[in-house]
Amino acid sequence: MHLHADAEEYFFVFQGELRLMIEEAVFTLRPDEALLVRPEVPHSTVGGRGPIEHFVLRMPAYDDRESVGEVPDDVPRATAEDERGLERDWGCRVPLTETPYQNCWLFGVGEVRFRSDHIYLAYLNLPTEESAVANWRSHPHQLHAHRESWEYYTVLARKKTLRIDDTPVGIEAGEILEVPPGVKHVAEAIETPYQGWGHSTPKMAALVAEKAKVKQLVLFHHDPEHDDALIDEMEAQAQTLFQPTIAAYEGLTLHL
Repeated sequence: MHLHADAEEYFFVFQGELRLMIEEAVFTLRPDEALLVRPEVPHSTVGGRGPIEHFVLRMPAYDDRESVGEVPDDVPRATAEDERGLERDWGCRVPLTETPYQNCWLFGVGEVRFRSDHIYLAYLNLPTEESAVANWRSHPHQLHAHRESWEYYTVLARKKTLRIDDTPVGIEAGEILEVPPGVKHVAEAIETPYQGWGHSTPKMAALVAEKAKVKQLVLFHHDPEHDDALIDEMEAQAQTLFQPTIAAYEGLTLHL
């Protein structure tokens, strides 16, 4: 058994079943579940059923592990098996397949599901193009950089594309992307469905227009399923990077 004086420890299981002893009780962690152990809480892995694939994240990255005794020979049976979502003084267990824990900030401060003093962590599950558009509408993405913190992206299924400075970078399932402080970036694949159709996103077009020093950018060839409100949002999005941008509409005349 061990604890961490300052760090929070996060466990994520992809396949199999991991068993952890936390204080004097045992809890299981199944596929698509996350578990947080808070600082100063004794814990240890005590087996499971495999093959097991999981990863562990400790924040901050301190070498603050302290042994506090041996795992007892008679390990108790797992508890709280029927209630997958748990929040206790020692931390929490989060079933990521349940809607309340998807497409939101899971850990952090402010409007989050569970408080963390060391990390902001979100889980996105966007199985369809429609859900990706809805997510973009409710959480518009902006090109940004962080002054001091690193940002990490990992993909569990399908693919996600980010723009790092002026370069699109794809993240395949099973890969992790690190963005250091001061590096401008934005998630693009879930902003609009255009990339899946083989077209540029509004932000890609704006960046090219800015680099080419054009006088006017016109967004056209809209998806027939896009309504006026979404096209207006796309126009505003591009204008944040290149102000002289307009979205084409029926009857528009341009004088050259």
